[in-house]
Amino acid sequence: MRSKGYSWLATRHNRIAEWNNAGQLYKVTGGQPWFDANHRFKMALRQHPNLLQEPQVQDILKDFVKPWGDRRQEIVIIGAGISEKEVTKILDDCLLTEEEMKQGPKKWKKFEDPLPKWADDWEFEDDEAEADESHLENLRFKVGDRVECCVAPDTWALGKVIQLKYRSPSWPPSKRTAPYQIELDSGSLIFAPFDDDRVIRLPKN
Repeated sequence: MRSKGYSWLATRHNRIAEWNNAGQLYKVTGGQPWFDANHRFKMALRQHPNLLQEPQVQDILKDFVKPWGDRRQEIVIIGAGISEKEVTKILDDCLLTEEEMKQGPKKWKKFEDPLPKWADDWEFEDDEAEADESHLENLRFKVGDRVECCVAPDTWALGKVIQLKYRSPSWPPSKRTAPYQIELDSGSLIFAPFDDDRVIRLPKN
């Protein structure tokens, strides 16, 4: 049996759980933040409304359902001799009850979570503390470099770096400086919140 996809974990409400399984090998790893949990994504839309016209952004927003945004379960399972009814019941039994859903994210964090901590965990809580800026050391790209940016799950757009250590004047001290501001080939301006191949990388072609 093989399965792959994205999962929304109640105990890790703001981060995509990337689900991968092949035979007896199974793992759930931490992916990008859900776009609904990404304050930088929301701020970019407020500051640059023209981004709403970008096909990639429209693809992101079509998955938003109130009140939880783009958080969802999206898993594909294939294999010989699998009973769809049995698999559906097993997965349905993993869902929160209606009563548990009403408790909300703060209570969900206290639920039992048997998975190991993700080593590269990202935080999305606001506070008044100064942000840790250690992620700005040894940046991989320089101004003018051609790059690809992840603008939606499995969707990349070409552009060029136009500024290093980008920061909007409206950001509070707790918001980390973005390593890069990028001008996409479409003309839109975005920023990469992390210097990571999952967010920004060299063009593949």
